[in-house]
Amino acid sequence: MRRHLILLALASSWPWMGCASHESFQTSVLRPAEFDLARYQRIAIDRFDGAACDAFVTELSDALRSMPTQATEEHFDLVDRRDVDRLIDDMRRYPSLANEPDTPLAKWQLAQLVIGGTIRQHEVIENVSTVERKNAKNPDQEVEHVRVRQARALVGVTIIAKSNDGNEILDRIDIDESTSSQVESKVGEPPHIDHAALLSAARSKVVDRYLLRIAPHRENAFVRLLTSDDLPQIQLGNGYARAGNWTLALEQFEAAEQMASGELAEQQYVAAYNRGIALLYLDRFPEARQAIERAYAASRDESMLRDLQTVERRAADHARLQEQMRTAAPGQQD
Repeated sequence: MRRHLILLALASSWPWMGCASHESFQTSVLRPAEFDLARYQRIAIDRFDGAACDAFVTELSDALRSMPTQATEEHFDLVDRRDVDRLIDDMRRYPSLANEPDTPLAKWQLAQLVIGGTIRQHEVIENVSTVERKNAKNPDQEVEHVRVRQARALVGVTIIAKSNDGNEILDRIDIDESTSSQVESKVGEPPHIDHAALLSAARSKVVDRYLLRIAPHRENAFVRLLTSDDLPQIQLGNGYARAGNWTLALEQFEAAEQMASGELAEQQYVAAYNRGIALLYLDRFPEARQAIERAYAASRDESMLRDLQTVERRAADHARLQEQMRTAAPGQQD
């Protein structure tokens, strides 16, 4: 109720304005991990069931080994089941290895998290067909008959993270990816398509998707800013924002808000809105919320209500990121 009264008060202080023109672009934002793997410093990769399991385990293990944690820039202490199997074979020949403290078996026993799962789908669907085409440059020419070979690799993996004793499932996700290729020939059959390469590319996509899930990462966010022909600071600030410099953009929007008086008072909500968006991407969420509420009260532009929802989501993401930064330390969890 209090916020509703504030919006009404602001609305009465500015004349009502319709929706202004706007421009849109994308900006880079840091998103938190959905499942924060950096909380676990010692990780084991178990066997996966299904086709091409060895290849996938190798690709996943290599990716995890090369991925530093967000807060410490240190790498995971990772062991996979193949290392353990090789050690067991060696122990049959050299029993004293069982007492070594830094063997893969010892690391497996100390792992805080075990990742395994199932490769549900790993196949290539191929089709060869004849396509009729007209010559665009010479419409009078006879229709060409072209042989087209199309192949699509489909890979689906269920990845499960469990506690070392297997009693608790900590995370589970189904990831499905595909890659495709097409070749054609006007004479004879089209050349063959390398199925193994297609499947490898699709598996890489699965691994990349999983890395996005388990670590903070950057992605593009859609941004809308209002424009004004009467306030040059607005256009200048928009330019800084497109370049990703939200600090300089904010300075220009604040200057525009100061300039928007007298005959330009009706433009004040434009500056207030853009200032709110700049504050949003500077992680100053209470100020961003207040500025956008002021702009909405004056303009009644209902799209600004979605911006207020974005403020809440970004604030929640920021809180999760801060928590993940605090916990991503070596030996944090035992």
